[in-house]
Amino acid sequence: MGYWSGRIDKNLRVELKIEVDSTVTHASVHLPMLGITVDTELQEEIGGKEWLATFSLTGTQSIQLFLNQINKDSLNAEWHQNAVVEPIIMTRVDSFLPPARSQLPLKAYDYSEHEVSIYNSLEDFTLSGTLTLPATGKNFPVVVLISGSGLQNRNSEVFDHKPFLVLADHLTRNGVAVLRYDERGAGKSEGSYHDATSEDLKGDVLAVVRKMDSLGYEHIGLIGHSEGGMIAPMAAVEEERVDFIVSLAGPSLPIAELMIIQNGNILRDQGIDESEISDYLIFLRKAYALIDVESPKDSLYGPLKKLCYEFYESRDSSNQKNYGPSREAFYFHSAGSYLLPWLRYFINYEPGPIIERLSIPVLALNGKMDIQVTALENIRGYSQHLAKSNAPHYECIALDSINHLFQKVDDWNTYEYYESEETFNEGVMDRIVEWIAGLNL
Repeated sequence: MGYWSGRIDKNLRVELKIEVDSTVTHASVHLPMLGITVDTELQEEIGGKEWLATFSLTGTQSIQLFLNQINKDSLNAEWHQNAVVEPIIMTRVDSFLPPARSQLPLKAYDYSEHEVSIYNSLEDFTLSGTLTLPATGKNFPVVVLISGSGLQNRNSEVFDHKPFLVLADHLTRNGVAVLRYDERGAGKSEGSYHDATSEDLKGDVLAVVRKMDSLGYEHIGLIGHSEGGMIAPMAAVEEERVDFIVSLAGPSLPIAELMIIQNGNILRDQGIDESEISDYLIFLRKAYALIDVESPKDSLYGPLKKLCYEFYESRDSSNQKNYGPSREAFYFHSAGSYLLPWLRYFINYEPGPIIERLSIPVLALNGKMDIQVTALENIRGYSQHLAKSNAPHYECIALDSINHLFQKVDDWNTYEYYESEETFNEGVMDRIVEWIAGLNL
């Protein structure tokens, strides 16, 4: 019966392969944006006109996929998850191929690259990275790339994109050396990411900066994306060898407030009712207020459990299923996330006071199509905080049509992270190159 592809509510892509043997119809359900493939058996329903696939995804309840009206070139389906039912119109395709990634640089490069080891003496482990050097010139600046939240390798790979490889290639071809590294516990780097906080990750950045200093580079800058854009100022105020910062989708708001805005935007993108969003955000504010960094972890379980139970029980039965099969499941999921060392530190962090301590040039870029770190609030915050700093030069710019990954897109959503052929907008990369050149280092 072939290959089919569609999207849930113009968002999550679903790919389906259906095969029939003598006795059983098999289905392979692929969710490329999540990197998940599930094999299941289809069950014939309602006189052969409808097929049902039941499977589960990590961290979610059982999923049911109903296939209706299977025609020559189209297939109407329904995705059932908890109490939510989403229609999917799928079309026949020849095979499943990821979208093109036309910006991926191919070797041989017209510059040199070198494997570099960086020792974190504070925690006694070694990071591994790649240093790319321009083919011509001397005394060129070197920038350290700092990735966003979640375990990342040196290319910051996501949805088959390699944005740090693309950015490093562009910068190096234009006269800027680049060091990108596997985060602790990723790729070839030692160390453990599991219990690390942003403060710990800052220590890794400092180790990389000092390595670049030991190699004789006179002008060292930091380019941080998302959480990396938060960590860059943290490192810069501690290390005088940092000469400039570029923040890409970096936050300036208190992180708890940022996460409230982010969660609201994502839920709206999913089509959740506004009154339900409002109630959930009230719950989030209360939960975030509970998880300070000083209280012993064991003392937080009881208050968080009480809060989760009360919120779950305040929902009607259909909405309860959106949060989990039971109040206990909702609590366990919440506790497992909220009480991690990384999130406790992150939620309680306020970037503003650190930004105000900067005394080096800063370029802050945020995309107006960013659903995660919104441009309006964070660019305004960056401007206000830098106005109180001793930064000799700064620019804070909200970029039209640019999303969180710095792709140029048409819509305010997340599915284009995967769908977009573009990995990192060339115009934005040119702007970074021009800004660094204008520093006259």
